[in-house]
Parts: sequence; structure tokens; C-alpha cells
Amino acid sequence: AGTSTRGISDEQFGGHFRAGWLDQSWRIYTEYTDLGDNFNPEVGFVPRVGIKRSKFHFEGNPRPERWGIRMMEPMWNVEYFTDQNGRLVSRRYHHMVGTRFDNGAYLNVMFNRNFERLDEPFRVTRDVVIDPGDYSFWNLNIRFNSNPARRFFYGLSYAPQEFYDGDRTDWSLNAGFRMNDQIATSARFSKNDVALPAGDFTAEIGSFQLDYGLSPTMSLRSIMQYNSSSDQWGTSARFRYIYRPGSDIYIVYDEVRRDDTILVSPWVEQFRERQLIVKMT
Repeated sequence: AGTSTRGISDEQFGGHFRAGWLDQSWRIYTEYTDLGDNFNPEVGFVPRVGIKRSKFHFEGNPRPERWGIRMMEPMWNVEYFTDQNGRLVSRRYHHMVGTRFDNGAYLNVMFNRNFERLDEPFRVTRDVVIDPGDYSFWNLNIRFNSNPARRFFYGLSYAPQEFYDGDRTDWSLNAGFRMNDQIATSARFSKNDVALPAGDFTAEIGSFQLDYGLSPTMSLRSIMQYNSSSDQWGTSARFRYIYRPGSDIYIVYDEVRRDDTILVSPWVEQFRERQLIVKMT
């Protein structure tokens, strides 16, 4: 792929190669990506340019047929990022074992070793900045989800880890309940505790979702979320009408507001954004 930017004549090309083997028991592939420094896809499908990325992935799918296990998913991959001069800027060794049980539950254990080279200061929050340099760190993540097809379902995750030159602990809890064949609710809460030499901070996100099936062709979904890092509430409601198989009408209302009040009235919350969207396919 190539882009054309006025005033620039070189390093505007990008390419991607993938070769793999896939069957019922194995998934093996390798990838290589090369994106020039001036490759500029305006629609934004490339998150980072000026890099060369190499990846090798190895995954098996054994079925032990014992201990209530339906299938296991051991996985290993390595991913390298260099700049256009071949200098290493990022690397990740990824190890994972996922286990799917006969009752629909899922257990996932993941361990990564990371390397990151920062050429510029990395601003994590408004008050916490990580200095340029080379950083090696690891992270562990343990996640369990119950059978999502049951009336009550839940999920738990715990992730102790290093984070650049400090430490970080993430955990989350989610739960859902289907009241009947029309109404279902779910809630989620996650917390990130980060301790760095430059400063400590905590980020929390909570959300609540309600799904209501008015009929086989009409449904309503509402989501409310709070983010402590930006001190913002977000609310979204979506109505969907299937007026013909494969054809839909969506009506969506979104709003984002801060938790503080405006000067005009101490009883009115400050709305930062409101939008109404209508979409038809």
C-alpha cells in the first residue's frame, strides 16, 4: 500500500506478509510488516508508522477428554518492533494457556515479558511522566468466566505485574443476570493500582448495561459508565428495529458529562457532549 502527501517524496509505502498453517489441532503463522516513516493512511487503520514488525505464533488445541475439560489452548508467540534502521523499540514474549470446560466456563492464564524503548517522555496521566530509556517488565493475568449462557453468569480477573520502572495491579469483576427472555442486565467494575517512581495513581471504571427485547424485531440497549481518571460519566441508549431481514434502523443517543457542577447553577451537571445518531442499512 502507498500514500501520497504533498511535499514528501519518500518513505510513503507500507507492506504486510503472512504465512500460516491451520487445522483442527494447530494454528501456526508468521507475519512481517514494514511501514515507512511517511506512510500516512488518513483513514487511520495503522496505529504506528516508521516501524518493521516481525511475529511468530504457535498454538495447539488439545482435547484431553477428562477432568471436565472440553479443549485447551496453549499458545506462544514473540513479536518484535524495530525502527526503519533496525533498532529494537519494542518486544513481547507472550505465553498463554486457555481452558474451556464442558459446562461452558473458561479459565485463562497469561504471562508476558515486555521490552519498551522510550525516546521521548511518556505521559501516563496528567501528573505522572515516565522518563526516556529502556524498560523490561513482565505481567501475569488470570481470568475466569462462568458459562455465559446461564441465567446468572460472572467473571473475575487478577493481574499483578511490573509496569516500566514500577509496579501495577489490575483486577476486575463482572456479573450478569437474565431476568426473563426479554430483559438482561450486567455490571462491570475494574481497578488499576499503579506505583511508579514518578508518582502513584489509581484508575477505576464502572459500568452498567440493560438489554430489553421488545419483540423479535425491536430491541433497546442502555449503557452507563464512569471513569475516575477523567472524572466523567458516559451514557448511551440504542434502539434497533429490523424492518426487513438484513435491514436495520438504529437510533442512538450518547452523552458525556463531568461529575462537578457548573457556575451558573450548583444543581446542574456539566455536559461535555451530546449526540443523536440515526443509521439505516
